Amino acid sequence: MAAKCAGKISVVCLLLGTFIICSFPGLVSSQVPKTPTILLNKILGESALLPVHITSANTVSIVKWIFHPRKGEANDLGRFSDGKWVRWNMSDNFGQRLETVDGSMLKISNLVVKDSGVYKAHVTFSTGVTETHTFGLTVYGAAHFPAQDPPNQLHRILGGSVLFRLNIPPLKRVDEVEWKFTPTGVQPLLVAEFAEGKLRRPHANDSFGPWVEMVDETTLKMKDLTVADSGVMDVRVRFASSAIVEYSFRLMVHEPVPPPQINHQVISSTANRCNMTLHCRAPGKSDLHFSWENRNPLRTSEALDWYRLTNDDKDLHLSWRPNTSDSTFTCLVSNPVDQKNISLDVFNICHDEAQDGCSCFSWVRTAMAVGLGLQVATIILLNILERKVSDQRCVGVEP
Repeated sequence: MAAKCAGKISVVCLLLGTFIICSFPGLVSSQVPKTPTILLNKILGESALLPVHITSANTVSIVKWIFHPRKGEANDLGRFSDGKWVRWNMSDNFGQRLETVDGSMLKISNLVVKDSGVYKAHVTFSTGVTETHTFGLTVYGAAHFPAQDPPNQLHRILGGSVLFRLNIPPLKRVDEVEWKFTPTGVQPLLVAEFAEGKLRRPHANDSFGPWVEMVDETTLKMKDLTVADSGVMDVRVRFASSAIVEYSFRLMVHEPVPPPQINHQVISSTANRCNMTLHCRAPGKSDLHFSWENRNPLRTSEALDWYRLTNDDKDLHLSWRPNTSDSTFTCLVSNPVDQKNISLDVFNICHDEAQDGCSCFSWVRTAMAVGLGLQVATIILLNILERKVSDQRCVGVEP
């Protein structure tokens, strides 16, 4: 009997719950999980747009905006309902700077540093369900963004040119650009200033002379580069919003790679194997890089039993067998802007050395044979002479 009563109670509860869920969904679930926080970084004087992306197909009844500053209490900014934007307190810090776009986007004009904080949009649908959209806004006043670290690396060849091009964000109005160059081991020098659409050279008689020009308001060009032009170019940009951004470029001017030479030293050579060392040399500075090829690159980390690289890959030690690989070896000398190479065919070198070795060995064998023959002939001649002398003595003593 108790079990039947329990079963009836369960059925009644199930029917009642279904009725409540279907008739009053807002009583059961009036809120969905919060959406991810959207972060925005802005500069003093700019505008910020806080777009609310509605995820539900239901009709929006109210969009309520609340501001949580970095310090202080939350501020109820206003709400959008029935097609109207209503501000609660027009005397707050925002004043006339707030407006809505299409009812689902808040726009803040003429940003100030105090506008930094968290903005929350509570969206209520006709079903009673509420969504919360969160925005984190940071406003930089008289912003100063330091130069990137490390600076942009620019490698150029002697006599060439270089462009110092600034990556300016779109829709940013530039008021002034200052170009300061620091040659290696020398004091900084103000090379150029760009303001009011004009380029000004504070030191027109400096070492750059007429070889500096503006391509556009954010690009400086230097021509006829010399090795002494290596150094760091620091650029300071001031925008109309008073924000300051710094850029940095490290320029390295390289001389052309001089023609390389290969010297060889044969250790031993036979018809089956040639042991030798190839020395690749190029007069120049320490920025030269050496490498070798034999159809494919020869690498230190992949050295096989027939070759080995030493002396910063300048020396190639070979144990070369004819017909096992290409007999041409190429030395490549390069720096970041230029490359030259020279090749050497070791086949003839090894073949000639092997032939010289064989000729030398044949001559030694011939000399040894001749010497041995002379020794035998000498012994025979001495024996003959000794017999004649003995015979004569025997004849002289007869009675």
